[in-house]
Amino acid sequence: MEFSDQIVKECASARKNCVLFDHPNRGVIEVRGEDRVQFLHNVFSNDIKELKPGSGIPACLLNAQAKIIALTNVLCFADYFWLAFDHPLKGKLLD
Repeated sequence: MEFSDQIVKECASARKNCVLFDHPNRGVIEVRGEDRVQFLHNVFSNDIKELKPGSGIPACLLNAQAKIIALTNVLCFADYFWLAFDHPLKGKLLD
């Protein structure tokens, strides 16, 4: 089997099943608390309030002047959110 044939099979399998990817260059921050939805809604570019558990969206973290600080993926769970990002951005996100 050629390399390209293997990629086609893997992509077809991913579309029909569940896939787990290892991204060692990515980081995750977990956000909890009663005000997590409003807090994240105020600092991200997308509508965090509309997210339901099991869903997610890409969103830009904004500063007070609405300048983009970082691009993240916001993932919604029942009691918390995950902010997935490129690992070098961790300091900016935590600040």
